[in-house]
Amino acid sequence: MHMRVNIMSMAAESIDFQDGSLFAKLAAAIDAMKDDADLQRVDDRTFFESRKANAIPELFKAGMGLNFSINVIEDAVGPSIIAPLLDKNHVFWTESRRYNIDTDGMMNNYSGQKDVDDVMKLLNTKFVKGTVDLKRAKVTGVFEQMQFKLFIPRSHFAKRSIFTSQEVAAVIMHEIGHMFTYMEFLTRMVTTNQALAGIVRSIDKTFPADKREIAFIKASELLEMDNSQREALIGAKSQKELCCVVLDGAIQKSISELGVSLYDVNSCEYLADQFASRMGAGRYIVSYLDKLYRDYGIVPNGAETLFVTIMKTVINIIAILMFSAFTAGLPLILIALMIASEDKKYNIYDNDKARFTRIKQQNIERLKDQSLSKEEKASLVEDNEAIDKIAKVYADELNFIQKAAYYLRPSYRKAHKFELLQKDLESLASNDLFHMSAKLATV
Repeated sequence: MHMRVNIMSMAAESIDFQDGSLFAKLAAAIDAMKDDADLQRVDDRTFFESRKANAIPELFKAGMGLNFSINVIEDAVGPSIIAPLLDKNHVFWTESRRYNIDTDGMMNNYSGQKDVDDVMKLLNTKFVKGTVDLKRAKVTGVFEQMQFKLFIPRSHFAKRSIFTSQEVAAVIMHEIGHMFTYMEFLTRMVTTNQALAGIVRSIDKTFPADKREIAFIKASELLEMDNSQREALIGAKSQKELCCVVLDGAIQKSISELGVSLYDVNSCEYLADQFASRMGAGRYIVSYLDKLYRDYGIVPNGAETLFVTIMKTVINIIAILMFSAFTAGLPLILIALMIASEDKKYNIYDNDKARFTRIKQQNIERLKDQSLSKEEKASLVEDNEAIDKIAKVYADELNFIQKAAYYLRPSYRKAHKFELLQKDLESLASNDLFHMSAKLATV
């Protein structure tokens, strides 16, 4: 359940809470597909091209302005969404992704330069005529024309699927969340590029000095720069220096308020979960993931006691040392390499317990709304209790290699402490007192 490429880490912000009607319609449309006996007998292509299957993208086009097609994918891969792709040399790609492209080729369904041309054609206007409305969860203009591809296993729509219609709807909402936040990020990028182009032109020697300063001030307001960034912009002496100042300001704005972006690497997934939760699907993301893990034989474990953790660590170390004595130390070398390579920046997903907790916190944020009816509060309380029931058998803790990295590598320890701090702040802002208060209000 992922966006094929994590193009950029973003701070945790997303849509406003919605009324849940679109999610309810989506679950009903999936239910209709499952109940259609004739539809269940056709091949995959016919199934996803049917009128009932097409009802799903039509819901999002009418309700949000989003444009995508549904495509079948192998069960082993799982749901995903593909955005318009970019050339391998684009700044969005990481070095590791460029290496993968060189060795393995582009991802499935990549149409080469055409994808890049399509994106540039949409954006190649004097002004980008389109909006991404975070309050209403709706896009307009140029963003309505962008075509995405949603991939999902056929088995999810089977009558005897282990997943309910609400759970399939939740995972689709998660993928649409990737689509929506992709566009939201794109608006930031275009705004920055337009402002940058304007101020770079203004540094030309033929441009009057007084008008140049006005252009800089207007650009700094548009990009919401602080005083130090504004002064650096006005004091820039060359186009290269201007570009550095503007791009640095854009990057600083995109990271979390803690000033540390290490934990934000999973924000692509967090924002998609947040999007789905605010559409009313949070509870069903959790139950979907729990069923998925169990179906793959991944049985969750409760939190370990300190004694059990110490004993497991000691036994592991003894086993490694004994095995190393007979194999010229090869396991020790492998373990050392694993510890050295362990890095928070590769943790695209939260661990299961933390992920479920963050989804629950979205419901708690919703409970702060004083205008909610008694029925709405009762529904959110019920959702949170269902999440708690599933989450109690999962643990939010480091595995053996991560624990070794924590104690042996200061950079990993520092990153983990910032992660814990951010989690504590999130828990402080959305703690169970709000949940208990809402529960009492429904009695």
